[in-house]
Amino acid sequence: MSPASGDLDLGRYLTYLTRRQEVVASNIANADTPGYKTRDVGMPGDFTSVFAQFTPVVAEVPGLCQSQ
Repeated sequence: MSPASGDLDLGRYLTYLTRRQEVVASNIANADTPGYKTRDVGMPGDFTSVFAQFTPVVAEVPGLCQSQ
């Protein structure tokens, strides 16, 4: 089974990803604001159950963080 197999509403998933990206951008924009508390958007349970069986692929990408 894949996330695109119909077990997941891709429109809802894209809406969730868009909202999460907005929240992350807000967190970054306010990183230096005194007293600002970071926020996050929880993944709905039905998304979690579909993705629970998949192993995330994490790749290190050189150049995004530079050591000083």
